[in-house]
Amino acid sequence: MARFDKETQAAFDELKKQLDQAIGRIERLEEQNKLLVEQNRILVAENKELRRRLGMNSSNSSKPPSSDPPGAVSAKEKKKKKKKRKRGGQKGHRGHQRSLIPPERVDSIVDIKPDTCKTCGDVLDGEHFDPLIHQVLELVDGKIEVTEYRLYRMKCRCGAESRGELPGGVMPFLLGPRMTAVVALLTC
Repeated sequence: MARFDKETQAAFDELKKQLDQAIGRIERLEEQNKLLVEQNRILVAENKELRRRLGMNSSNSSKPPSSDPPGAVSAKEKKKKKKKRKRGGQKGHRGHQRSLIPPERVDSIVDIKPDTCKTCGDVLDGEHFDPLIHQVLELVDGKIEVTEYRLYRMKCRCGAESRGELPGGVMPFLLGPRMTAVVALLTC
């Protein structure tokens, strides 16, 4: 090895000392970095597990629905898809209802017209139109009697339409009280 003068040798020794210190510091930092990388891996896994558990509710775990937070969407609501059509009969669909008994088999007809307007209370005395027909079957003296109620509409001066109402005691069903009782007795 070449010999340097004392000053150069001292500077060289000082640089070697600093280099050894820097190498020692780098080794310590690399060791700390390995520990931090391992801690980071553990924390990332723990964070992932906590996020998974945070998203748990009654629809994706065995938790009861009562443990769900307020406003949480239930599994049934998630499965339910928004339908394009509204409930009930659609426009243009042919209706299905009970056909009326022919007029020749009806025993009595009761015409009912409204007396006053449902909106303004005025007396109605104009022309009646478009009756709603309601037929009731009743058992009278062992014979089936058919009564037809015609509920007419009338237009008022105020522009509102009113329809006659069934008299008290007349049920809005096909069968009268006695006929209903007989049918119930025969069914049971």
